[in-house]
Amino acid sequence: MKKTVSLLVAAMLLAFSCGFSALPKVNRYIPGQFHDVPDGIWYADNVRVVCEYGLMCGTGDGQFNANGKLTFAQALAMVCRLHNAYFGNHSIFDMDDVWYQPYVQYARENKITDKTYDYEAIISRADFVKLLAAALPAEALPEIA
Repeated sequence: MKKTVSLLVAAMLLAFSCGFSALPKVNRYIPGQFHDVPDGIWYADNVRVVCEYGLMCGTGDGQFNANGKLTFAQALAMVCRLHNAYFGNHSIFDMDDVWYQPYVQYARENKITDKTYDYEAIISRADFVKLLAAALPAEALPEIA
């Protein structure tokens, strides 16, 4: 659980450090919409934020899967959504036969990555950070002293 939640928190913090909070919320979060995110759990507010801003939307069937591990496909979807929102592209990621294919295409078109991954494999923190850094311009990532 710590790996996924720490990546969730990292995505949220990066998004807000890049001025993401100035963007409009794209989803309405309803407490309890994820059966595995009880009200009052320490990360519930983080789940709400990433859902409201469209970075993450759960894994389906009322589950957020905070106890799961993040795959390359899920991470790629997050960074593409962040890139899309940051640059105001307003792209719509239509679901394909393979749910993550629109994100793979978007990442290639926007030079986030041109690599091919095992999209169902668990992503490492290092690879996650590389994708996040590739999704945003250098000025959006100020150096931390």
